[in-house]
Amino acid sequence: MQQSAMTDKEIADVLYGLFWFSFVVWIVLKQGRYWWEKVASSRWPIVDAEIQRAGAGALPGAKGAGIPASFFGYRFVVDGIPRAGMFAVPMDEQDSSLLQKTLSGDSIQIRYDPADPDTSFLVDQYDSRFMGRKARQDPEVLESAPEFDLADLIKK
Repeated sequence: MQQSAMTDKEIADVLYGLFWFSFVVWIVLKQGRYWWEKVASSRWPIVDAEIQRAGAGALPGAKGAGIPASFFGYRFVVDGIPRAGMFAVPMDEQDSSLLQKTLSGDSIQIRYDPADPDTSFLVDQYDSRFMGRKARQDPEVLESAPEFDLADLIKK
């Protein structure tokens, strides 16, 4: 009977494969729910929300470099109960400052999950007021938001 030992290259290939498999599983677990809800949201009810500024910050970027962004909260009401959500618009500091001033108090349409009204998304991520940029609402982006208490927004 002949025993075969794995070569260093075979061990490295297995470890490399396990690394990428683990990475994909991590991405799916972290982003999967968000993307599924985003797709399902096309059937959710639409309501108007009031935008509130949350401040400037940075989105996670490659190699640890932050991408400047403008963060906002929004307030909406479902069945008489106030709810809130957030979004970010990547942009330089000058445009961010201007957007913080001009959007605060404006109305924006959002979709909310009727089964869980605390889950909501902007209807139009490319709203013309975003200066040609796309609003972001994925969890990784919102984790990097400046300190902003959505509960305070709901109390207003």
